[in-house]
Amino acid sequence: MHPFLLNPKNAAVVTRQKPYGSGKFVGFMLLFSLPFLLVGCIALGFLLRDFSNTQALINGDDTQATITQLRIENSGDDPSYFVAYRFEAPFNGTSRSFESSHSIDQASYHSLSEGASVAVRYDPANPEISKLSALVNWNNVLMQLAFAVMFSLFGGLALIFFVIRPWRLTKALRARGQMLPGQIINASAEKDGDGDWNLEIKYYFVSPHGVGITKTQSAIRNDLRNTAPPPANTPIVVMFADERNFTLL
Repeated sequence: MHPFLLNPKNAAVVTRQKPYGSGKFVGFMLLFSLPFLLVGCIALGFLLRDFSNTQALINGDDTQATITQLRIENSGDDPSYFVAYRFEAPFNGTSRSFESSHSIDQASYHSLSEGASVAVRYDPANPEISKLSALVNWNNVLMQLAFAVMFSLFGGLALIFFVIRPWRLTKALRARGQMLPGQIINASAEKDGDGDWNLEIKYYFVSPHGVGITKTQSAIRNDLRNTAPPPANTPIVVMFADERNFTLL
C-alpha cells in the first residue's frame, strides 16, 4: 500500500528525486510579514516625533490665536476634521506671526468657528510647534504607541512563525533529515471559511531513538474535496531530523 502524502508535491522527495523543502513559501511569508514591520517602524517614527512635540507643548506657553479655517476631509464614512489658526509669539527677540493647522476631534470642530479666538500652546524654542491648548495631552501619543506596537508585534510574530520557524525546520531537515514510516491514527476534513477543503491528520511514528511520537498536521487539499479522508492505519512518511524538527510528507 502506497503511503498517503499530506502534500502531494512531496512524492518526488519520497522517491528521492529531489531534496526536501522549498524556499518559495518562506519567501512569500517574508514578503507578507515585512509590510507589517515596515508600517510598525514608520508608526514608531511618528510616535517618537509626536512624543518630542507633546513633551515640548506640555511645558510650553499659552497664547490666543485667531481661527483662519475649519475644514472637513471626507474619506468614505470616516471624515477628518481640521483647524487652522494664526498667532503672535516672541521668537529670537522679536514678535512674529505663526500659522499652523492640525486635526481635531468632531466635538472640538463643532465648538469652534472661523474668526474666533482660541487658546493655543506653543513651544517657545520653536513656535512652529503648536496645538490647541485644550488638546495638549498624551492621548494621541498613547494611541500611536498602541498602533505601532500592534503592527510591530503582528509583523514580528508573522516573521517568527511563518518565516524563521519554517526556515529553521527546512534547514534542519535538509541537513540531517531521514524518512521514517508511520501511520495515521485518524483523519478528518472540512470546508474552511474560504471554501477550501482542509484535511487534518493525526499520526504516529517511532523515532530512531525508539520514542513514539504523535502529532497533528493539516493542509489544504481541494483535490480531495467530498472524498473520504484516509482511514486509520494508512501508512505515511515522516521527514525527521530530531524530536523537535520533523514533518509529515
